[in-house]
Amino acid sequence: MITFLIASDYNFMQDYIKSLIDLKCDMTSAACSCSYKAISRSSELLKPQFVLVDLMDDYESRLKLIRKLKKTFPSTFVIALSDSVDRNKFIEVFRAGSDGYLTKEAAFNELFRCVFTIMQGEKYLSLAVINNFLDYMIETPHLDKRRPDLITNREKEHISYIAEGLNPKEIAYKMKISKKTVDNYRNRIMNKLKLNSIADIVKYAIREQIVTI
Repeated sequence: MITFLIASDYNFMQDYIKSLIDLKCDMTSAACSCSYKAISRSSELLKPQFVLVDLMDDYESRLKLIRKLKKTFPSTFVIALSDSVDRNKFIEVFRAGSDGYLTKEAAFNELFRCVFTIMQGEKYLSLAVINNFLDYMIETPHLDKRRPDLITNREKEHISYIAEGLNPKEIAYKMKISKKTVDNYRNRIMNKLKLNSIADIVKYAIREQIVTI
């Protein structure tokens, strides 16, 4: 029996996901509010294999919640439920420790595919998000003209820190350089690779496997 805990502050979301899970004879579910205290208490009682976290409200607090859950309950799988197909958001959610990212629209068709994929040791990303990400890649053809051979090892290090979400002050500390030099690095990298934003740098880092998600 696979047990799910649905963490949402909205009854309609709890009821919707619960109705999907209850269709399966080998699965059961319970629901609670989307707070660490409520999830922790329910997890200790029910020992769920999966916690589904609704990202609907304060996004940053939900990321902190996922990090805390994975630290406290490392063997529990976390699936983030989101309204967004934004390419930057799913990266942050996976970095926080989530095992899956599922759009709410896709939950009806993809929830169980997501569950079984995760149980096989893999991450799951909703198809709508993948398609949105691919569309963005196709619509930015200048990235295909990149010249990775122009990038020094030190610049690759800088790119990796940007992709990991570090701010300039944190990068300066890591690389043992001044914040002004950090800014110079970033500008030089963007000029070399003809990139226009931090999001483009992150995407470049993923495509060139400087970082993994």
